[in-house]
Amino acid sequence: MLFPADLVQLKVDAPPGIFAQHLASGEIVFNQGDLGDSVYVIQSGECEVLREIDGKHEQIALLGSGDYFGEMAVLSDLTRGATVRAVTASNVLLIPKDEFDLLKENVPVFDQFFRELAESRTPGPNGSAAGTESAG
Repeated sequence: MLFPADLVQLKVDAPPGIFAQHLASGEIVFNQGDLGDSVYVIQSGECEVLREIDGKHEQIALLGSGDYFGEMAVLSDLTRGATVRAVTASNVLLIPKDEFDLLKENVPVFDQFFRELAESRTPGPNGSAAGTESAG
């Protein structure tokens, strides 16, 4: 059966918004070098931030409830600077880049906070950050 074009609507995109996601222990959230498409906020559980150095993964941070990660790649439109893996079963909020950008544009304090955070997490010349490292 055929329908006139003005009667048919096909929605292929996921609805916008912030999503809750469950991570199993040991599950990789994203890998170093992946495209940065979302920011994550940990509701419960723990995640570790791993950076590949000389072919070995080294833990550079352990994050828990209330911590967030993934903002550096989203802010800079670069690839992920580290791998993030759930250490325990975890629940996170996933904020897609479009929604993150919308918050930045409409809430100046939000933008300022995350820019300052990203600066504090940017590795210096010796590879260590001024503040807590993240997995942009």
